[in-house]
Amino acid sequence: MDRREPQSRQPCIVDAGVLYHRRDMARVLRDLVRVRYVDLSAGEISASGEGQIVSLFASQSSATIVFNERIYLNLNTFDYARIGKDPDGASCIDLVEADRVLRLIPLPWEAFDAPTSLGQRPATASAVLDRWFGDGVSEVFAEDDDEEL
Repeated sequence: MDRREPQSRQPCIVDAGVLYHRRDMARVLRDLVRVRYVDLSAGEISASGEGQIVSLFASQSSATIVFNERIYLNLNTFDYARIGKDPDGASCIDLVEADRVLRLIPLPWEAFDAPTSLGQRPATASAVLDRWFGDGVSEVFAEDDDEEL
């Protein structure tokens, strides 16, 4: 009988699960642009609203900041991310730190056409790329597997 040593396998997560590695958290979060957020402390809602994720990083010396419809996410703030559904059945990502949860609920693509309360339209990924690289850029690939988050 062929005996093989057990292989180290990475999980396959479909629609629900827990992400412990910063790189996995970043992969899920970097596709989000406009979200509804709920800040839960000890199970109680302390803040909620809508915002645009403008920065996603991992730093030992910076905070996660949600202010003025802008969200600056420091992955080192959180112990893990839980993906699944909120009580209303919407897909969400819970960023968990001890007894605090920052829940992010992606808004549908139609929401990108609506002006924000500041009278501005949220930037889409293609708009940002056009601003950086000129009009007509269809795709830009950045290899990040060698970077440590």
